[in-house]
Amino acid sequence: MIKAVLFDMDGVLIDSEPVYSQRKIDFFSQYGCHFTKERMNSFAGLDLDVIMQKLFPEKPGAELERIIDIYKQFSETYPFPYAEILNAGVKETLRALKQQHIKTAIVSTSPKKSINEMISTCNLETMFDLIVSGEDYPKSKPDPAVYNAARDVLGYKADEYLVIEDSDTGISAAKGSGLLVAAIRADKYGFLQDQADILIDTVDEVLDIIKKINKE
Repeated sequence: MIKAVLFDMDGVLIDSEPVYSQRKIDFFSQYGCHFTKERMNSFAGLDLDVIMQKLFPEKPGAELERIIDIYKQFSETYPFPYAEILNAGVKETLRALKQQHIKTAIVSTSPKKSINEMISTCNLETMFDLIVSGEDYPKSKPDPAVYNAARDVLGYKADEYLVIEDSDTGISAAKGSGLLVAAIRADKYGFLQDQADILIDTVDEVLDIIKKINKE
């Protein structure tokens, strides 16, 4: 029986990858580095330090850290239209889960500040029982630490959770924690979703999955 649903944020609750890609393009263009949207889309689901290593493999670690710091400062001033990119069916699905007394959580690699801004901007303050941010752990997805943390706090057995993910790193993290995973199809990003237990197209399909499992 499913007692809790754990949602990734980027690509699941919000269609954020196009915004992230454009933000990086705008940032690097200031320094004469021009990247295509297709190139940036190929980094969807990866941590910032991994992306920088892939973009600039020749640069030493200290220089990459400096670039990352400057990029983070740039990101603070970059407008992020959370309300406009909230995925269809999210609010309705969360309300329905609450009515069924099913716990909900966000388990994301994003910083707490970004997660909280999304929740506030989209008026989702009462919708989540738990927030787990990858910034609180030495290793984030695909390491299962963030999902292990959510399991520990909510206290249910592994087979009582349903995880909603999209990226292969997120799917790997959830499976590493022994959890059932429904992955939202995201073909344009080239995610490897073969580890997922279920493939879905929209968030609201979660309700049918839970209905079926909880009747068995």
